[in-house]
Amino acid sequence: MWDRIKNINFGCHGIPERCLTIKGKRMKICARCVGTNIGHVLAFLLFIVGLLPPWYYAVACIGIMLVDWSLQTFLKIMSNNIRRLITGIFGGFGIGCLIWIGIRELINLIISLWI
Repeated sequence: MWDRIKNINFGCHGIPERCLTIKGKRMKICARCVGTNIGHVLAFLLFIVGLLPPWYYAVACIGIMLVDWSLQTFLKIMSNNIRRLITGIFGGFGIGCLIWIGIRELINLIISLWI
C-alpha cells in the first residue's frame, strides 16, 4: 500500500527539473503545484476567519500565474522554480478564493431561502 502512495503524482507532471529539492530529496510534484496547494490552504484559512478578498483580487492573482505559465509555454521564456512557486501561490490562492467565495454565496443563498 505504501508503495502506491509513494508514487502518487497528485495530477502533476512531476518533471524532475521543475520539482523542488528539500534536504537533497526531490519532491514528487512541481514547484508550481506546491505553490498552488499553499495558496489553496491560505484561501481556506481566510475563508474560516471571514477575510476573503473580493473576487477581482482573486482573478488578478490567477492572472499572475497565467502570465508566468504563458511566457513559458508560448514564448519559451523559461521560468525558474522560485518563480513557479511564487506564481503558483498566487494562482492557487486566487482559485481557492473563487471556490470559497462561491461556497459562501451558496451558503448565504440557502440561508436566505430557509428563512
